[in-house]
Amino acid sequence: AYIRWQGRLYQQPQDDMLQLLAIRMAWDVVIWRYLKAQHTSTFAVLHEQWQCEKQHLPERTQAFKAAQKPLWVWAKALEVNYQQNLHATLRAAEPAPPSESALQAVFCIDVRSEVMRRALEAQSEHI
Repeated sequence: AYIRWQGRLYQQPQDDMLQLLAIRMAWDVVIWRYLKAQHTSTFAVLHEQWQCEKQHLPERTQAFKAAQKPLWVWAKALEVNYQQNLHATLRAAEPAPPSESALQAVFCIDVRSEVMRRALEAQSEHI
């Protein structure tokens, strides 16, 4: 989720999870076809179990969603609490005193003055 969020943040979509799921599904198909061709009795048992599981999929999905509802509420509460604490901390922080510059200099946009500017800045952090 973090990688996906970062990708969206910088307009670089990340589909690593989708690719991993595609690889997993491809392997499932390979194994399914292998069992069907080479181990028919094992395939028959597996196929029957899959058909049984498929029938119960809608109610299991609903049960899963129902079990997750309170967890989403707790996750939201945790996030809101964190945001409130962060907001309070940031509001209570003392602003940094403005730093006084020992020297201010203006240079022309020219590569020849770049050497002088760097030499001056190297003398002190207040320049």
